[in-house]
Amino acid sequence: MRKLRIVMGALALAVVAATVFACTKEKETKVAQQATETEEVARKPIATYDNATGQMMYHVSVEQLQSAMDNFTASKSVGEVIVESWSIIDDEESGLPLTLSFVILDMETEYSTSLFLIQSFLNKEESEQGVDYYLSQDVESGRYAFLAHSGNGELNYVIRVENNTIVSVSELQEGEFLSSEPGWYVKCKARNCLAGCTLNQYNNCTKCQPDPDAGSNWYCDREEWTGTVVERMIPNLLSNL
Repeated sequence: MRKLRIVMGALALAVVAATVFACTKEKETKVAQQATETEEVARKPIATYDNATGQMMYHVSVEQLQSAMDNFTASKSVGEVIVESWSIIDDEESGLPLTLSFVILDMETEYSTSLFLIQSFLNKEESEQGVDYYLSQDVESGRYAFLAHSGNGELNYVIRVENNTIVSVSELQEGEFLSSEPGWYVKCKARNCLAGCTLNQYNNCTKCQPDPDAGSNWYCDREEWTGTVVERMIPNLLSNL
């Protein structure tokens, strides 16, 4: 009788263990599935190039970015700033790395600013149908750093972002180690141009298309980081793509 009780007790423990294992396994499966679903949601492309049509389709409208800009400027009590356009530059023949560009107009000063976010802000996935473009995982996380050109073209500022907000701007020290290879940023400021400036492979701002009514009163020049509202808006723009 004692042996029977021992056997029955062992069987009961086995049933309990199997039940616990099954529940744990089911829980792990659900967690893994939820993580996969979350990843799939987060990995929606911000733009897609269609090989068949040769057209780029942007999945975030300028109006959406303008709404984010309005909320930001209202919170900072600054004047009206307009998001004129955004685009992805992916042209190997130009010699430029993969680049994300915004053209911003400050209504108070009437200056147009082209912001070029270069290299590690984006990644892409190619297929037979075309190319999907995504924000990099660091940018999606809202925690990253990037470099800024000074007026003379040197990369000597480190801009650090936490929770999609710029938390520090410091000079890049010689031999300074950054946790991940950051992208870099170039600002081109234009006056009396019909569209934003363009950038060449040497990170120089090239001629814009001047307004015919401006005569010779136009320019397109590279500027160093100055911490303007447009520059401080960069993480907010990225988080809304």
